[in-house]
Amino acid sequence: MQNDIKRLAVVGGGTAGFVSALILKTRFPSIHIDIICSKRIGIIGVGEGSTEHWKEFMDHVGIDQYEMIKECDATCKAGTLFKDWGVPDFMHSIQTGYDQKSGQYPLLYGRQIGNGLGSQEIQSARFWENKVNTWFIARPDEFVTNQYHFNTNTLNEFLTKIANKKGISIIDDDIVDVDLTEDGAIGDLIGKAGRYTYDFYIDSTGFRKVLISKLGAKWISYSEFLKTNTTMVFQTPDTDEYNIYTTSKAMKSGWMFRTPTWGRWGNGYIFDKNHITPEQAKLEAEEVVGHEINVGNVISFDPGRLDRVWIKNCVAIGLSASFVEPIEASSIGTSIQQSFLLMHRLINYNPAVIDSYNNSVTSILENIRDFVCVHFVCKRRDTEFWKDVADIKLPDSLKEKLDLWKNRLPITEDFAGRSNFQLFKDLHFLMVLHGLEWFDVPAIKTEYDMLNVKLHMAADSELDKHKIHHNSTVGISHKKFLQLIRDGVR
Repeated sequence: MQNDIKRLAVVGGGTAGFVSALILKTRFPSIHIDIICSKRIGIIGVGEGSTEHWKEFMDHVGIDQYEMIKECDATCKAGTLFKDWGVPDFMHSIQTGYDQKSGQYPLLYGRQIGNGLGSQEIQSARFWENKVNTWFIARPDEFVTNQYHFNTNTLNEFLTKIANKKGISIIDDDIVDVDLTEDGAIGDLIGKAGRYTYDFYIDSTGFRKVLISKLGAKWISYSEFLKTNTTMVFQTPDTDEYNIYTTSKAMKSGWMFRTPTWGRWGNGYIFDKNHITPEQAKLEAEEVVGHEINVGNVISFDPGRLDRVWIKNCVAIGLSASFVEPIEASSIGTSIQQSFLLMHRLINYNPAVIDSYNNSVTSILENIRDFVCVHFVCKRRDTEFWKDVADIKLPDSLKEKLDLWKNRLPITEDFAGRSNFQLFKDLHFLMVLHGLEWFDVPAIKTEYDMLNVKLHMAADSELDKHKIHHNSTVGISHKKFLQLIRDGVR
């Protein structure tokens, strides 16, 4: 089946809409791509952190990291620090060079966990010190990090500029309805200012799902697995220093994120409205930050996904397709992965391609669901919310793996048969489970000790190299490093 796609519309002007448009325009410069969005609607602007997939997006589109840092008020993100989860504070961050394996076995982490080292002992001291190696100042082509925190509004302005440079037209209109063809595909978009016809459509209209809902897509809720359902977001003033990580602090009825961007901090309390009201959540958040806050927005959500994100000539990307839970900043990463996946399936698609795409996206979203669920397999039990979390059902796919991982570390094979575009793999699960003290450490030590002596020596040698490198390189304050970038020194 030939599909002559000459004109493509992305409806929605948030991060998901721009990401999908830029990825597809870069790959298919001959396709005319318009972004149709309403300035009156604006963007939700809740998530301000990315996963490491942001670097792949920048590489593909040709975005300079230093230009992006300056124009998006961005800060570097090395990982996520988890506080007050019923265990000592721990970091989810896969360090450069620590992903070495023997076959699929995570050699360095196996050695350290087996020897009883905690999360803070394994992670680089630079993370906890909020420092960047000065090594990067003299090497502008090296990426400081693969993930960032953004000011969502300046990010939107930056992506608008990049889209204009690539010849993507941005039309200011509010799409209010959709006309379908006889075979149930999208024929025309009906806006307040006019009608629009294209060969293919991407629905990035967020929770409104303006296009995909007309094609019969149904919502599949994850609420039986995930307790949080409300987000309260707010900003706090600038500080003398910025963390080089996102902070996820467990609260009485959920958890709170704090992400630094240049000039301010973005914050949010994600909670269960069955246990706390927005007014109570505001008071609890004020206890944490130490002053009164101005709540920017309170958003209710039902965690889950669409049963089909691709129907006929329309694909839903972004919040219109899914919203699992923001604890691992997976929303932008999902939009990137969905767009890359679509890039490989768009030309000459047929029903089999559509089914394959939908199956792959389901795999991506179930992977995120399972990874988010892992964070709540914790020891905290001091409030009714956390007692409820302890009793919540786990997805069968996760429960089976947790039984395996009690006595051995996750490996690549544990994710076989699923999409290669999944966001979270063996080392991601390993780092969080280790922080939550899930592993039977004597069993993990036995697993490591059974390796041959040469592998033991290789692990010790590699860890010594990392220690020497850390001791020989000079660290600079994260905020000072960002100031140098903004001043044009780097």
